[in-house]
Amino acid sequence: MLRCPQVGEFARPSGITRAERLFGESDYMLHVVTRDLKAFQTLYDRRLLPLPSVLRLTSTLVMKSIFQDRPLPL
Repeated sequence: MLRCPQVGEFARPSGITRAERLFGESDYMLHVVTRDLKAFQTLYDRRLLPLPSVLRLTSTLVMKSIFQDRPLPL
């Protein structure tokens, strides 16, 4: 959970590929790509947790991508 972050806070840590503002319990969702779990832990502990606007972080790891960037039925 973030307290009114500056957009630039998301741009600083490398590995963040996408940031989205949400409705609901969580305020933001960051999509992160790292080379391995150790690199993810480093990003989480050293780059995201210290951000002044971060109150709480939760993470979910993708086990398998089923499909990506599917065309919208417009």
